Amino acid sequence: MRKVAGYTAPTSTPYCTNCKGLYSEINNLEWGDLRNGSEVRQQSQAWKEAETIIKKEELAKEYGVRWTPFYDMPWWDPVRHITLGWLHCWQEGVLQFHLRILWGFEMTGDEDFGDVDPQDLADELADLQQEQAEFDASQASDATPPPTSESEMDEAGTAQATSSTQPLYFTLDEDDRDWVENEGGDVENATDSFPTAFDFPEDHRAEFLADLWHILLPSFIARPPINLGDPGHGKLKGDELLTLFNYMFSLSVPKLWWRKGNTFWASLLKNFHHLAGSSNIIASFTTSSAKGHQYNTEYLAYLQGVQTLFPLWNLVPNHHFALHYGDLMSFWGPIPGLSDAKGEEVNGILQRFPTSRRLADMPYTMMKSFLRRTRLEAKVFDAQFTDQALQNLASILDSRCAPNSPSVPRRTVSPVEEARFFQIGTILPESDYTVILQYLQSLGQNWSSFYDFPQPPGAPVFAHAGRNCKHLTLRKRTYSTLASNEADSHIQFAHPATGIRDTGYIEAIWELGLGGAIQPFILVRQHKALDPSEEALGPYLTYPNFRCRLVGAAQSDVLIVLEPPHIITHLSVLKLNTGVFGLQRKSMVVCWALDRGREE
Repeated sequence: MRKVAGYTAPTSTPYCTNCKGLYSEINNLEWGDLRNGSEVRQQSQAWKEAETIIKKEELAKEYGVRWTPFYDMPWWDPVRHITLGWLHCWQEGVLQFHLRILWGFEMTGDEDFGDVDPQDLADELADLQQEQAEFDASQASDATPPPTSESEMDEAGTAQATSSTQPLYFTLDEDDRDWVENEGGDVENATDSFPTAFDFPEDHRAEFLADLWHILLPSFIARPPINLGDPGHGKLKGDELLTLFNYMFSLSVPKLWWRKGNTFWASLLKNFHHLAGSSNIIASFTTSSAKGHQYNTEYLAYLQGVQTLFPLWNLVPNHHFALHYGDLMSFWGPIPGLSDAKGEEVNGILQRFPTSRRLADMPYTMMKSFLRRTRLEAKVFDAQFTDQALQNLASILDSRCAPNSPSVPRRTVSPVEEARFFQIGTILPESDYTVILQYLQSLGQNWSSFYDFPQPPGAPVFAHAGRNCKHLTLRKRTYSTLASNEADSHIQFAHPATGIRDTGYIEAIWELGLGGAIQPFILVRQHKALDPSEEALGPYLTYPNFRCRLVGAAQSDVLIVLEPPHIITHLSVLKLNTGVFGLQRKSMVVCWALDRGREE
């Protein structure tokens, strides 16, 4: 979008598309004066009318903008109509910088580009190098290397590690520089060396990586590689970084740094809490003025903490760009709605199609393969198969097609169909039957029990047989029983009687006939709540932005009947041994950040 609007590289003097902040003042956490669309249009016109290359470059350096044909559209605003994609700026920018640079999980493996034309990559690299060289020359006088101690520097200018908790330097190689290139928002610092405040101590690192392996994630979430810091897994994608920071780190990091008796670890945890709060807000599919204000507060506190904890390096443009997300939320709405991630996903799919460098054959190779895949996905989604073999295949490809997975929360049937459904159904355990009947009666429905004799005159009898399901598909997400798939069974829900949110796991799913309709009921075993004194031993009451809570690992006695609208989201879960946080029993941390504001 920067190129479309004619803005120069993020490392140019006025580098922001929203304000007039200078690159030399990047560590200033206050905005510069905001840009104005009319003023930017005038600046681009001045660049267009300049008669010499030198004059054009002077204007581009002064204003940070060049003319493009988009300025011929009078309705187009070169400031307000430029969105800040959160894939490159936030996920692959702010989050990746925090993981790789600040926490020292360096990832230097080769990226898998698939079947990409090497000549295209070489041409693009040459263009980037030429543009970088031009801007490096113009910025050379302003570049200031981060301060270092002579005692910690060798002849090559690389800091020597003296302690696992002392600041270290590492130097980015060519592969590393790819993710901080100044195109598309993944930007670089003014120098090649990025200082990091510390290396994870080995015991912390081992425990941290072990936790990532044991965290339960719902099946629709792709599990990121858990060997962080190992070059073997290559570079992390944006959605993997979001999964790590929003759904996984919040379960493990507090366990490492909570009440360690050291202000450094406490400050690191508090800083991560502000980042997690910012990330959860920016990832939300709903927004409001209050959320925008909260984001500004959390993110500013995060940057202030970064400057205190990691003083040896400068902020990068992505950090400044993200300061404007609160304002962008007010103008555009939820940031994920503006996401460039879908476009990147399609690009990845198309890149993997072999073209054999025969562009004339593209309609018969790339497009044909793409359309075949689309048609197959549509058929699997519709699940309209007369052939049993195809039905079985579709059940494997997509659980929504499985015969024991209801995909419609409630459907109307004829009396004959309902009788047949009852005839082939499974007898409910009496405990399940009783709790569902009591739930329906609490709603004012006048059902009588099949086991009551004599039956009340005129009262409908609640059927005692139905279909015992392993899965339920709701809003394109699969929810499962604990026995079928534990990772898909832990949920957050709204209590039917009070609307209060709580957490638990799905114990059973029944489809039952209800006088002309077939309806699913979900039996949820509520997570066992800890005593207030026990819960206070953990960090989650102090740090609510993690969107987590501590619960007991033992089974509770509370069984709740839910209907599909009561389910809010899946949970990510980490089981804890006795002694963690000082608890004298096994416990679990559950995180509901996966809702991303959809049910708020």
